Amino acid sequence: MGENLHTLFFNLQKDKLNRSELNQLIQYCLNIATSYIIFKYFSSGESKFNFDISVQDLAVDSIAPLFIINGTGKIGLVNSINNWHSDINDRHEAAFFLNKIVWNRVEQTIIKVIKQKDPIFAKIHKNLSTCVLNYNFKKINYFGTLYIVNNKIERICGKVISNEEFEKLPAHLFLKKQFELCNGILIYLINNTVFFPAIPMNQLVKRLKALHFSGNLGNDIVNNEFEHNFDIENAFVFALEKINNKIQSFYIKHNKLNEADGTAIYKSFTVISEEMKNGGINSSLYEYLNEQMHELNKKDFYKNYHGIMNYLLNDLKRNLIKFVEEKSSK
Repeated sequence: MGENLHTLFFNLQKDKLNRSELNQLIQYCLNIATSYIIFKYFSSGESKFNFDISVQDLAVDSIAPLFIINGTGKIGLVNSINNWHSDINDRHEAAFFLNKIVWNRVEQTIIKVIKQKDPIFAKIHKNLSTCVLNYNFKKINYFGTLYIVNNKIERICGKVISNEEFEKLPAHLFLKKQFELCNGILIYLINNTVFFPAIPMNQLVKRLKALHFSGNLGNDIVNNEFEHNFDIENAFVFALEKINNKIQSFYIKHNKLNEADGTAIYKSFTVISEEMKNGGINSSLYEYLNEQMHELNKKDFYKNYHGIMNYLLNDLKRNLIKFVEEKSSK
C-alpha cells in the first residue's frame, strides 16, 4: 500500500480516485489510527482511560471526518492536503502527512470521548483552553499530542517531557491559577529540566484532577485559592445531594419509584461518582443498578429504570459543572 500512496494522493487531488483506491486509502488510515490508539492508550493491555468503546470504533470515528464530503464538495482529506505546510512529492512525504493528520484526528476523538464521560476533565480542559486564548500561550500539536507553549514558539524542536517525568514535577507548580499555572511550569521546564518548554495539555488536566482527589500534596505549599476553585470532592457531594433530593422529592413522592428502588438507584450513583473521580464511567447503567438489584434483568431495567437513571446521570454532570463554575467565579 505504501508504495503507491503518492499516486493515490495525486489522483485524490485531481478528483480521479476510483472506489478501489479510496478503499485502500481508508484502510491505510484505519491501520494508522488503530496502531496509534493501541500504542498510546492500550499499550499495557488495558485502556489508560476508562473507554467504553472499542479500539476499532475509536479508529473509525477518528478518521470518518477525513472521508466525509464537506461544503466544498470534496472530502475532508483533500482540504487537509491543500492546507498542508509543504508539498507532498513522494510516498515518504505522503506517509508522514497522513500519519500526522490521522494522529491529530485520533487525539481530537479521544478528548471528545473523555469529555463526555468525565465532566470534571471537560471543565478543567475548557478552563485551560480559555487560559491559552486569554494569555500569552498557544497550543501546538506535536506527533499527536497537544502541547501548551509560549505564544512566540513556532514549533517544538527539542525533547519533550514524558508522562512519567511530568508526574514527577513538584506539586506546588500546579497550585496556581491560569497564567501563573502555565507560565510557572514553562519556566520550571526551562530552568530545571532538559526538556523543551512545552506542557502536554491532557497530562496537565489529569495531574490537576488527580492532585486534588488524592488529598496528599506532601510537603509542598498549598495555595488556598486554588484549592477553593478546584473543590472537586465537594462538587460530588453537592451533585449527589441533588440526586438524592430528586429521588426523594419527585420520583418516590409521585410513586414513580418505591423506597427500595430509590435507595438502589442512589447507591448506584455513589459508585458512579467514585469511578468518575478516577477517569469516567466503566460500566453501563444497567450493570450499576444490577449490582444493587441482583435479580434485575435488562428488559425490566429498560422498561422501568433506564429513563430515570439516564436523566439523573445527565443531572449529575450538570450539577458538577454548576458547582465548579460557581466556585470558580467567587
